[in-house]
Amino acid sequence: MNVRRVTKMTLETHNYCVLEANDGPEALAIFAQHKDSISVVLTDLMMPYIDGVALIRTLKRIKPDMIFIASSGQDAEPRLVELQGLGVVNFLRKPYDTRKLLTALESAVSKQLAPLPKK
Repeated sequence: MNVRRVTKMTLETHNYCVLEANDGPEALAIFAQHKDSISVVLTDLMMPYIDGVALIRTLKRIKPDMIFIASSGQDAEPRLVELQGLGVVNFLRKPYDTRKLLTALESAVSKQLAPLPKK
């Protein structure tokens, strides 16, 4: 069983609604159809056809306030500043465990629900 399937099952077990895509183009299509009901996007940085950074850039154009969690089995240290600038609030290095996944998601959801700062 691959990481994406295990992640989906884990999140559903913890009462999250998960929309799953096999690759970047499918993720774009799903996002376009469900953008108003998506709170957080968890994406791998290495995907077929469209990599995770290109996907994030595209989704940010569609929904500028979208929050992202990025994941990779590769070292993303050189790209962390770029990822943070794109709205990535957490990075999960594979393999990750359930605790790390849920902590990252809970943190992302809390950022999404946080009130705007007062001026």
